Amino acid sequence: MTQLKVKSFAVALSIIFLASCGGGKKEEEFKFYTLKEAGTQQLELTVEASGTVEAISSIEIKSKASGQVLFLGAEIGDFVEQGVVLARIDQRTPTNTLAQANADLEVAKVRLSNAKNQFNRSKRLHDEGNISDKSFEDAQEASSSAQAQFVRAEVFLENARIALDDTSVRSPIAGTVISRLAEVGDR
Repeated sequence: MTQLKVKSFAVALSIIFLASCGGGKKEEEFKFYTLKEAGTQQLELTVEASGTVEAISSIEIKSKASGQVLFLGAEIGDFVEQGVVLARIDQRTPTNTLAQANADLEVAKVRLSNAKNQFNRSKRLHDEGNISDKSFEDAQEASSSAQAQFVRAEVFLENARIALDDTSVRSPIAGTVISRLAEVGDR
């Protein structure tokens, strides 16, 4: 019977212990989260990677002009906007060619004007029977030749303007320079 009393006593003691721990004042519930008001904050993100960076597409830019490179406007890795001057080639020869083409056009205008006046006089004289058919045909040929020379001078002038414009190499798109095959002073 003593064992029964010891067991009863142990059970009673356990019940009293549990009752005293769980009873009385209530403990606050444990919270796994806290409430805060949401707001904007700056997020800092660092990414590390290794490997090779390759361009999605690339454009090779070359000058149509020949001559010495006087200026380069971007380094490898630079981001450039569309239309930015990337290089400038020596403009002396294209500038001289443009000046000569302007002068040739002025001469061609004067020759064309003289040839037209000569043709109109020859036509009037031919209609009156005062000059031969051969003289009239020569005046007609000279007028046509002067017209052709004038058109040729206009074309040369336009080509000289284009050649001068080609000495400035501009970026056709916005992008990053991934290589540069020329240096200042190269020809």
